[in-house]
Amino acid sequence: MTHVNTTDFIRALINARHPDSAPLVPEKIRTATVMPSSYGYPIQFSLVLGSYGVYLKLMIDDFNTLVIRGARLILRSARLDDVMELFRLVSESREELAKWLPWIEFVRSVEDERHIVEQWIYEMQLRSAIHLCVTRDWKIVGLVGTHQIDWINQRTSVGYWMGTNYVGQHYTTESTAVLLNFLFENLRLHRVFIQAATENEPSNRVIKRLGFRWEGLLRENERIKDRFFDHNIYGMTQNDFAGLKESHSVYLRR
Repeated sequence: MTHVNTTDFIRALINARHPDSAPLVPEKIRTATVMPSSYGYPIQFSLVLGSYGVYLKLMIDDFNTLVIRGARLILRSARLDDVMELFRLVSESREELAKWLPWIEFVRSVEDERHIVEQWIYEMQLRSAIHLCVTRDWKIVGLVGTHQIDWINQRTSVGYWMGTNYVGQHYTTESTAVLLNFLFENLRLHRVFIQAATENEPSNRVIKRLGFRWEGLLRENERIKDRFFDHNIYGMTQNDFAGLKESHSVYLRR
């Protein structure tokens, strides 16, 4: 897939000639990705040069069928039949997760979880966010994903959580490294950032282990129950990631 701007793509259309008058193989396909200003995400077109002239095929693949393999883990798009398993994992881990994740208190029933997963699916259809179940031996052990993807500025932020029974096995580090590889290598994003409460030492350790750079402090940034927490904010650019590929490779499927 070739990434071009809208002007280059239109120029390719104008310069395209009928196969009968040019040395082109019938049904030869040229693919380009463009970023029209009226859209918030890349649009992939195929320029098909067939026997009857030139036509366009619009291809928009959403994020609901993602399967990304790591060294030990498989990350796949969340789906509706995960609702029961996700709710069970949240319930088992509620005490620990509630320390740092304010949304936990709003997930009190299977129906609550279903509404959340339905929202995730909708966001992935729009390619506005990614929500991946982290699985080991086909069992969900946690979740990793992005918040809103800013396609214009090629950036997003990431978040994660693991079930209490799976903490300490470096699943968070591996799954986040796998996601970062996908964001930078496949989606060609330019910047990814992440936030963690200053007092959440395990999360800060994971972030530093992954090679994120500390960029500042957000004072009293998030309210959990009756207390406001300061957040560290960390960032990673495409250039940063290029220098980390070797250290991240241990987490990727070989």
